[in-house]
Amino acid sequence: MVATTREQGKRRPAGGPPIPTANASLFFTYDEATHLLTPPTSSICVWRVVFDRRRCLVDAVQAERMRAGLEEAQRRHVRALVAAVACATMGRVRAAEAKLDRARCHNSELEEKLRQISAEGQAWMGVAKSHEALLQSPCAVTAVAAATRKGDAKDAQSCCFKTPGGAAAATAADAVSGATSCKACHVTEASVPLLPCLCDACEAAAAACPVCTATKNASVHVLLS
Repeated sequence: MVATTREQGKRRPAGGPPIPTANASLFFTYDEATHLLTPPTSSICVWRVVFDRRRCLVDAVQAERMRAGLEEAQRRHVRALVAAVACATMGRVRAAEAKLDRARCHNSELEEKLRQISAEGQAWMGVAKSHEALLQSPCAVTAVAAATRKGDAKDAQSCCFKTPGGAAAATAADAVSGATSCKACHVTEASVPLLPCLCDACEAAAAACPVCTATKNASVHVLLS
């Protein structure tokens, strides 16, 4: 009877909340007046600590995920920036190489033109030297002939009589003077040749000038530009 009474005393009233067990009494207390389970103060602290720990764990996981995302975004940004800089640099390098190739081609053209101009200059120098030699030879012949004529004239004026030899010398001097005189005015001595006159084939066969009929003593090939 005592046990039964005790068991009946532990039974919950009709319509009331369940009576806590021994394990439940560790965290909750049963109020018979209100028929409610009231958690003890120590259990509230435990649940608060657990909640705080879980919240800290969730915050740490979210922070780690955020950090990983930010690092990945930063890496993508750096890769894109490096690719853009490399593309711009390669474009500038290609432009510089093309400009260098054009400068090399231009330098090659200038060197070729310089070689051509040097060859033409040497050719013209040879022509000028040949012309100079050709011009100097008639001047030398004319100077010798003039000196001879002057000497003969002085000899003729100094002597009191004329000899057949003197007459022959005067005749030869007049012939030389006529051969070396200008073919236009026949007054002064000829010192300027007019070029060109004949072609290669005719020059080889000609023995005298076809214009003035002077005896040929030299010939010069003229390069016409």
